[in-house]
Order: sequence, then C-alpha cells, then structure tokens
Amino acid sequence: MWRHEITRVIFDRLINEEDHDHVNTHLVALLEANYPDKMEYIMRDPILYADYTNTLEPAEPRLYECIEDLPTAQVRVVVSVVVVVVVVVVMIFFFLSFALHAQPLDCLITSEM
Repeated sequence: MWRHEITRVIFDRLINEEDHDHVNTHLVALLEANYPDKMEYIMRDPILYADYTNTLEPAEPRLYECIEDLPTAQVRVVVSVVVVVVVVVVMIFFFLSFALHAQPLDCLITSEM
C-alpha cells in the first residue's frame, strides 16, 4: 500500500520522464533495502486498492485492500452497480405506485368523526 500511496501522491504530480525515473530509482532502492524478499509482490503492476470488494455484504467492514485479481474485481463492481440500480428502480416503482394510488387526505375524513 505504501508504494501505491507514493505513486498516487508524488509520482502522479511529476511532469517529465526524468523525474519519474528519479523517484522510481529511489523507491526501488528503498524497497530493495528493506523488503528484498518481497520485491516481486511489491513491484507488480497495476497497483490497485479499493474498498468495494465486499459491498454486497453490509455486515462486513469496508476494508481498503489490494486487488490482486482484476477480472474478479471488475465482476464485483458490475454486480454492485447492478444491485444499486435494482434497489433504486424498486424504490422508484414503490414511490410512483404510492403516489399514483394515494388519495388526498380530505377524502379520508368523514363527517362521522
């Protein structure tokens, strides 16, 4: 995650390839010095983190986690979007159904009260 944050906060703001190479050289040197056995894992691309991997399970905490399997993540996003769209459509249906069949309150008040 540290590499992800460095690339988002610093690397994305650099304006030329020379600066990119300079930061990347220092980044690789730091990582090799501190995590030599994890370099392959740390340096893989693309770097993807998200908190939507368990959106269909409301009881589960929304964790910001590494997305290692892009196709699976894409399917989860599509499923999440479909669920949200279905919920919105159902809500609109019920609202319109109620609005079209609701009677004004005046007609509910009778003279017998």
